[in-house]
Amino acid sequence: MPLQKYAHSLARILGIELVEQPHLREVEESLIRVLPHPYYEPEPTVGEYLRTLAPTKRGVATYIHDLFPSAQWLPRYNWRWLLGDAIAGLTIGFVVVPQAMAYALLAQLSPEFGLYTSFTGAATYFLFGTSKDIVIGRKTTAVGSLLVGSVITSVEERQPNTYSRPEVAKALSFIIGLILLLVGLLRLGWLIEFILIVILDTLEGVPRVQLDAAVGLTCLAMLFVVRDVCAKLEIKQPSRKRLWATVSSLRLTFAMLFFTLISFLVHRSDKEHHRFRLVGKINSGFKEAGLPRLEPGLVKMILPELPAIIIILVIEHIAIAKSFGRTFGYTVVPSQEILAQGTANLLGPFIGATPARGLSVRQPAFVLILALYALTGVFYYIPQAALAALIIHATYNLMTPPKSLYKYWQISPFELLIWIAGVTLALFTNLETSIYCTIALSLALLLVRLARARGRFLARIRVGRLAVDVHAHDDSGPLTPSHHTPDSSYRDAFLPSDRKDASNPEINAESPYPGVFVYRFTEGFNYVNQARQMDGLIRQVMAETRPTTVDDGIRPSDRLWNDPGPIRAGSKIGANKPVLRAIVLDCSPVNNTDITSVQGLIDARNLLDKHAAPAVVEWHFANVGNRWTRRALATAGFGFPVEGTDRAGQWAPVFTVSRWLAGATTEDLQLALREGGNAETAVDEERCGEKPTSKGHYSARSRQSIPAAPDDSILQNGRQSTPPTPVRDSSPRLVFGMDRPFFHIDLLEAVDAAVRDAKRADSRLTHVVAAGRRSGDNN
Repeated sequence: MPLQKYAHSLARILGIELVEQPHLREVEESLIRVLPHPYYEPEPTVGEYLRTLAPTKRGVATYIHDLFPSAQWLPRYNWRWLLGDAIAGLTIGFVVVPQAMAYALLAQLSPEFGLYTSFTGAATYFLFGTSKDIVIGRKTTAVGSLLVGSVITSVEERQPNTYSRPEVAKALSFIIGLILLLVGLLRLGWLIEFILIVILDTLEGVPRVQLDAAVGLTCLAMLFVVRDVCAKLEIKQPSRKRLWATVSSLRLTFAMLFFTLISFLVHRSDKEHHRFRLVGKINSGFKEAGLPRLEPGLVKMILPELPAIIIILVIEHIAIAKSFGRTFGYTVVPSQEILAQGTANLLGPFIGATPARGLSVRQPAFVLILALYALTGVFYYIPQAALAALIIHATYNLMTPPKSLYKYWQISPFELLIWIAGVTLALFTNLETSIYCTIALSLALLLVRLARARGRFLARIRVGRLAVDVHAHDDSGPLTPSHHTPDSSYRDAFLPSDRKDASNPEINAESPYPGVFVYRFTEGFNYVNQARQMDGLIRQVMAETRPTTVDDGIRPSDRLWNDPGPIRAGSKIGANKPVLRAIVLDCSPVNNTDITSVQGLIDARNLLDKHAAPAVVEWHFANVGNRWTRRALATAGFGFPVEGTDRAGQWAPVFTVSRWLAGATTEDLQLALREGGNAETAVDEERCGEKPTSKGHYSARSRQSIPAAPDDSILQNGRQSTPPTPVRDSSPRLVFGMDRPFFHIDLLEAVDAAVRDAKRADSRLTHVVAAGRRSGDNN
């Protein structure tokens, strides 16, 4: 209390007007006589928000636990898993080795760098990754390799003979790893959702490689033949399905072994003159291990190239992981995947690795070590054309078929146009331009949808349910409903008044009441779209209602050109239109507001109050769940009747209440069952009570349920409100605070309250007019 007094005193000194509603005290006193358990809505505070951001012991423990997903399954690891992983790892290892060398060549590096990179992924990913199926080669990394190669080329052109290609690649990997590690630790994986992913699969299918036609085309044809034959044999011989699937998965290894054998036979007698291009000499072991060279000049040249590479590596990796997760029923955590990728890229350069792209979970490190130390002599004879064919074969399935394009058109035509623009730019310019343009177009589309959002006015219909059993019918007659909802159980629902939606146009929808308008936001409500939404709201409301002021005392010559002025006495223009009574806003799509959007509501209220003067337009809000949004609206004067008018004593507030059944006796529960049918579930609305006040009526709607008890007592506007404790009392409790009666739990309650007040206002107006006529007749 002393702190609050000091705060109020300081506010008066600084001239700050605190939002208080002393004119509601009389209504609250009447309400307390009906509901002996008052409730005032607690205001959110900055300190409360900051406390939610402060780390807790449990939060820190959860964060550390989530950093190492392997801790969840390592204690359960068993010999059967080890056997399966060993078989899968050997199979994948034989596939990854030639692919890793191929992608290293594509990045303009010698083949052993591909093996270094694969080893780093195999050694670190299992600790941090959340996918069990990420395998290099299943979804290719051709784009990443091309981008790494473009960075190397750019550095060589700007400073030739200064930095070697491995030095550039290792520095690039270290910087990428550092950035991705920070992104993963800060849990910023949600940022990738702003990037259009659908284009990447096609971009991965356009590697520009040169081929030795005879070897390359023959190898490519062999790969496709083996794949198709094995696929057909899996169907024809289901008992050997696993065998043929294994043969198909090893087709890349078989092709490399076959063409390596041919190359050896061709060149064994003459190693000086090659008939076709070979991989050549590969250094055995980890000869490139060491510290990465991070000179300022090299870093300065690499930094401009980073965004495109990071986007490709991250999006490619997470898209593949999510695809496997959907297929095999597990969840992939993007931030954790980025962390795992960052760790691999950060540690990889110390053993000579380049930027890590696809990572293998089940790829055993000893296969790569075996390749590096014992098989480098064999790798000498691998034809480069065969490796190029391997890349083309791996990327072929990623080309988007026409049926997928048609599906994109059905889902989102604008995104398909962005897709086409991205592919066109990738083909005729470069990948970086394509990536940046598609991201820019996607963000522009998002902003246009937000800025051009236009809410909808709603009309009321009566709806019920009609259950039909399609199997229980007479063959001689039409289908008959198994149950028809009686008219008494029909309820109100709301559809767009212009009927430009998917509902049946033959259904008649009507206004809930003349002068009451129901408006629903469609894309949120913020500074980007508030002007458009408020303009549309004001225009339609003023067009469908009549101004009430006959003469405001301003001469036509003194009036501004855009002010038509009030209606003249005796004018029949708009005479049949209703008087504006209330605006009901459905805020279900709105979570946060800002100063500009709230000011837009204030300006609209002032303009419509002038239009309806001397009456005051009521503003009712439905489905406002965010406490900060409720606070912002209340600060702007919404949520309660306006002080200084007689409406505070004439309106009939509608509050939503709930039965408190915690600690109730058996008799209380039986009473609740008799009244509502089920004490644990909501039932149809019923009038809880209606008592007259000195100037109006109080009315409450009841929904019987078991609510959760609030945690703390609340001090609001100098009033102490103690949350209810379990007592043997089933009397109704307020769901929301009595100090904000114009914030409603749902749209139906908001419209009901607005219509009730509008009817009362029209009734009073009728009585005033009748009294005036009687007075005139008497005179």
